[in-house]
Amino acid sequence: MDKIHQKNNKHLKNVQHGRNDWFDFLRIMASFAVIFSHVIYNNWSNKSLLPLSLRWQLANCASSLFCWCVGVFVLLSGIAFMMPDRTITFKYMFKKAVRLLMYLVVWNLFYQLSSMAVTGKINLSEFSARMLDMIKGYPYYHLWFLCTLPAIYILVVPLRKILSLLNKAGAYVFLIAVFLCLNVLPFVLELSGKNILGTSAWTKSVLYIPLFAYGYIISKYPPSKPLRTAIYFLGITGLVMIPVFNTLLLPDKPITVLVFGAPNSPSNILVAAAIVLFFKKVSEKKVMGEKLLKFVSPVKECCFGIYLCHDAFIIVSKTLFGTHAINRFSLLSEIPASLIIFLLSFLAIYTLRKIPFMKKIT
Repeated sequence: MDKIHQKNNKHLKNVQHGRNDWFDFLRIMASFAVIFSHVIYNNWSNKSLLPLSLRWQLANCASSLFCWCVGVFVLLSGIAFMMPDRTITFKYMFKKAVRLLMYLVVWNLFYQLSSMAVTGKINLSEFSARMLDMIKGYPYYHLWFLCTLPAIYILVVPLRKILSLLNKAGAYVFLIAVFLCLNVLPFVLELSGKNILGTSAWTKSVLYIPLFAYGYIISKYPPSKPLRTAIYFLGITGLVMIPVFNTLLLPDKPITVLVFGAPNSPSNILVAAAIVLFFKKVSEKKVMGEKLLKFVSPVKECCFGIYLCHDAFIIVSKTLFGTHAINRFSLLSEIPASLIIFLLSFLAIYTLRKIPFMKKIT
């Protein structure tokens, strides 16, 4: 009985600090979703699919179903660092930002050299240009996340200060206002051909401020049942809207440039908000079972590394089997392919983390 009480107390303590087993499980799900979306990217990013054909729609629905992953990653960070009961200093967040920038430099270097080696175009001018692009906010494609998060981390302390001065009603009004100004308005303008923030990952970081604010608010002012229902409804609606609007408005575009599925689009922000809120409620009521915990415990430590290294295995598969090897068969084959890449990435990171100096960059 004492062990059960100890487990429950540890669980509740983790929930209070924005970290719990169910959030770790969600992180693992998001890691797989990232890999699946990138497999989709690498196999369906060409324009060879006939617009509105069955295969186009399959790719549309599959990519839309998993594109919530980035928003969930950002929101989980938001909950961890925006938890009202935690003491967060600018110095602490600055160190976190610097560490992510170190990851950015190391992994961008690795991927740029690897991609240049694969294409046989290794030269100093090309390498210098690619590293300069990183500084401008255009790193190797999936590493943009390492530009965005450090920029948000610098804003954590002032954002916490603003929210701490607001009451419950004021906090929710603030959340709605920043969502409309930073997500809805730029999105509408982008559809009309006006991109006010540009395309750099540095400037795009402001689009994720609402998720950090949301993380603070649902921690300090848990939504009532009617409000939770409304958030779930908006999340489901957002998920459905992505493939529907892609079909109605952008049928001639490659699957991977459909703006309704962009990580910072209003629909994806709403989906991420609903998913994390659901897992938050689960974590407050149910302690994770021993069997699932045994799976989560080793994998959760490797999630960030899995995100960083998984594209190396995609590069290898493209080199060995061809650029669009998987879609020669069926979209369904991308699910087991993604699982294999996830497993290989986990094994690689789990092994690398055994090496002391490698643990600092994985």
